[in-house]
Amino acid sequence: MRAFTALWPSEHVVDDLAAALQAVRDRSGAPQPGLRFGSLSKWHLTLCFHGELADPAAEAHRLRASVRDLPAPRLRLAGAGTFPGVLWVGVRPEGEADSEALTSLVTAAGGEPDDYRPHLTLARWDRRRPKPADLVAALADYAGPVWQPATVALLASGAGDTAEFTSLAEFPLER
Repeated sequence: MRAFTALWPSEHVVDDLAAALQAVRDRSGAPQPGLRFGSLSKWHLTLCFHGELADPAAEAHRLRASVRDLPAPRLRLAGAGTFPGVLWVGVRPEGEADSEALTSLVTAAGGEPDDYRPHLTLARWDRRRPKPADLVAALADYAGPVWQPATVALLASGAGDTAEFTSLAEFPLER
């Protein structure tokens, strides 16, 4: 099974971003052909993509030990950008201690902090189409409310944009 470790934004953060995104889409008035927006219930901040896991229980045990006593960083969704085929909103730690806490979580999850670019994926599109520059520009100044994730989640997913996530384990963070 394909698995990844992630943080869930709080409900008020999701609501704020959803309202901002809807306002931007309403103002543009133009259809965005080929853009596939993800479900709000699946918005998350990936810490590490594990790929195929042969033993999810062993990974859950390792993750539990790795995140024990780690602090929850204070985070804010802010700005926007693209990767090939991906429209995202950025994730900004509030201070140096929060940046260090996020780096510690990435490392604990098995990720590479030097290669890590914190973001929340909003939409995907066929890479042969032009990127949605109007949405990126409209969301460039977005800054949502601060939140602290309550848990670190080990999630399983199928392939594709519509794949459902299954929670394999969640572990609390120090708040």
